[in-house]
Amino acid sequence: MTTFQWARELRRSGYRSSIAVVFVIPDGETVKVGRYNDEGKSVSAAEAVAAFMSASDPLGLEVRIPRSIAPQELRGLRPVPRFAGWRYYPGAHGNRPYWAVPGSMKANRLRKSIEKAHEDADPWSKL
Repeated sequence: MTTFQWARELRRSGYRSSIAVVFVIPDGETVKVGRYNDEGKSVSAAEAVAAFMSASDPLGLEVRIPRSIAPQELRGLRPVPRFAGWRYYPGAHGNRPYWAVPGSMKANRLRKSIEKAHEDADPWSKL
């Protein structure tokens, strides 16, 4: 859930299959760790792992390696889980979904389901 949000976003735009490349880097190597939309903090690879393991809210954390991965660091390939990540944004479960852009896929169905839920929740709306 914390590592594959980007895969969900790719699938939403039509991308269907991908693989994960497994590699190893030295513990002391400098990497950047932070939220997906910020600059990140330069720390060692071991400290980046510790940051993930101890984070109270790891959703959206990422590690960036500022160099190419050497062939001898590659350890294998594996499939990326087909369902992973949150729904639209962290903490979205239990909240109303966003209003889809008119004309986008399933926008009409979403709008009607939200309107029906509001009518069912408000008994005075049927009078």
